[in-house]
Amino acid sequence: MKILCICDSHEAGSALIEDGKIVYAISEERLSREKGAYGFPWLSLKQMLKDTKVSPSEIDVVVKGGLDYPFAYAFYNTARNTKAGSLPNLRLDEIYNFSPLMRKFVKSLKPRKEFSEEEIREMQEIRTRSSPADKLARHFLRKLGIKAPLLYVDHHVSHVASAYFTSGFDRAITFSLDFSGDGKSGMVAIGNKNKLHVVEAMDAYNSTGCYYSFLTKALGFRINRHEGKITGLAAYGKPDKYYDFFKKHLWFENGKIRFEDRFGFLDKIREFRKHDFEDLATAGQRVFEEAIVSWVEYFVKKRRIYNVALAGGVFSNVKLNQRIAEIKGVKSVFVFPHMGDGGLSVGAGLYYFYSQKKLRPSRISAITNVYFGPQYSDAEIEEALKKYGVKYDYHENIEKKIAELIAKDKVVARFNGRMEYGPRALGNRSVLYKPTDPEVNKWLNKKLKRSDFMPFAPSTLKEYGKKCYRNMANASKPAEYMAITFDCTDFMKRNGAAAVHVDNTARPQLVDRNVNPSYYKILNEFRKLTGIPLVVNTSFNMHEEPIVCSPSDAIRSFLQGNLDYLAIGNFLAKGEE
Repeated sequence: MKILCICDSHEAGSALIEDGKIVYAISEERLSREKGAYGFPWLSLKQMLKDTKVSPSEIDVVVKGGLDYPFAYAFYNTARNTKAGSLPNLRLDEIYNFSPLMRKFVKSLKPRKEFSEEEIREMQEIRTRSSPADKLARHFLRKLGIKAPLLYVDHHVSHVASAYFTSGFDRAITFSLDFSGDGKSGMVAIGNKNKLHVVEAMDAYNSTGCYYSFLTKALGFRINRHEGKITGLAAYGKPDKYYDFFKKHLWFENGKIRFEDRFGFLDKIREFRKHDFEDLATAGQRVFEEAIVSWVEYFVKKRRIYNVALAGGVFSNVKLNQRIAEIKGVKSVFVFPHMGDGGLSVGAGLYYFYSQKKLRPSRISAITNVYFGPQYSDAEIEEALKKYGVKYDYHENIEKKIAELIAKDKVVARFNGRMEYGPRALGNRSVLYKPTDPEVNKWLNKKLKRSDFMPFAPSTLKEYGKKCYRNMANASKPAEYMAITFDCTDFMKRNGAAAVHVDNTARPQLVDRNVNPSYYKILNEFRKLTGIPLVVNTSFNMHEEPIVCSPSDAIRSFLQGNLDYLAIGNFLAKGEE
């Protein structure tokens, strides 16, 4: 069975699931080159059909993650007057940043005690729709020649499904948290023997995602874009001065998370930030962690299930994920690699597949990698190099050459194989450097015209993980996707200073020889030369741009960033002196 999966939220994208396996997945932003691209995933669907050589007539069903997006109706009228798949005049980040529409939406949220059993059963139904959004989606699908039925899976059901059905856990308790989706901000579900059962949903009023977005906005950053900067900034301050203030707004009690006085919270932080910028981030992060860890721990103990699977934008917070892994009794933690709304498409498709009793296998399979995007031939790469007038050489053993250059203090942008799915660059669209220079974060970000409070991530040979990081036994899988932090060992502090944050944590990518042999070889050759089993890995993109997708994207970013070398496939180009 071929299931076409789509998401048209602020992280639009598409995926193809064939007989329960993810065979292709891509975010719209990588093709449109507009970060967080919103709307019907026209470009990614066309790219997917081209790359997989699947005929539109072969698609058995189209499944969309999410019933309706909060702002969909305001957008779809505009969409009718634009070309298919393109909404160039709509900036979702501006709407999130407290336009009148956003304020009206937030104020309309009503607190509720709980969802009824009937409402929870309805959340698990796979539905058909009849709405302006539905009609527009069908219109675009017909333009692509796709006539398969279009079905819908609830937003948070899609999130928990993405986590459980890729975790490899036979039995797990699964959590989702984000700003909001289909009237909810979170969900708890139990996965057992290929079946997923929702046990509780969190209303949109008491939203931890809203809390963190408001914190991000109040500290002067952009919602839905810069939350990670707050996580990094939180390591620099002290929580004591503002801890009680945040605790009055967000707390856990009696199995529930409470968030009160949103706009008072927002305005007060704006007033405080003139004096205590870092301390506010620290206290805000601390209270955020405490509330969610208490919530997760409550359900883990109540249900006596000790494998934990996580999805939803809140779980892009790597420090929070570390705290969850540290909960006493938790046996194993898994975070779906594309944890934000961009992962809804895959979650919806997997939920549909596993709902088909005649098709589903006896056991679920753990996801092994996220290299689900496009790849390019040598001919395509060479054509792009010639187009930009870039001089290059061909190297049969490009991996050894890259390792030698990194060992000689050179910055190497690497473009190779299939593009990663999700928010992290995992070696195939990455910028690499040696890990011993603690100042690299400042000067390399300056070259790339971007700023960040977080250090770069360390790509580490998997078998050396325990030598570099502490207490990772129950969370090594999310570490393959840079989805969690760990405390660093003395060895790591000495040899990987460029990737160790001020709180002595790091956000690693553990590289498996069998998952990405080419990238593994680079790291291993670097280890042979230096004795250090890791390199610095930051995403290959310029400031406020998506990660590069095509050879042209890579060459353009390489030239703009004035980097030392570009290793693109087996070709090597040298930057200007």
